[in-house]
Amino acid sequence: MITTPAWRDLNGNARAAYVEISSRYGGPNSNNGRIPYSSRELAQNLNISKRTALRIFHTLQAHGFLVMTRRGRYGRKRTYASEWRLTEFRCDVTGEAPAHAYRHWQGSARPISNRDFVDRSKSGAAA
Repeated sequence: MITTPAWRDLNGNARAAYVEISSRYGGPNSNNGRIPYSSRELAQNLNISKRTALRIFHTLQAHGFLVMTRRGRYGRKRTYASEWRLTEFRCDVTGEAPAHAYRHWQGSARPISNRDFVDRSKSGAAA
């Protein structure tokens, strides 16, 4: 997993967050799909702002590492954290096979560097 382009595109906070969330996974036939983790909790555990924590959750979902199975709620009468599923393991709620969605992540196009222009000029001069 750590050799995929999706993982390489993550910043250090997102990588640390994934490790934090996956540490709550109890192994096969346990809680994947019901892993509770809130953005407030992530912010406190990683010593980052709540806004950054929320952005990290969106990034991990967009890169295919996490899927939200239940949206959290914060209110006066009842409060609970969002629940997550790690895509690298079988879902213990639905029995769905591992999706490995991060393997299919398509990043944005690589920016053109000066080296590209040098390589093009060499190939054009040789032709």
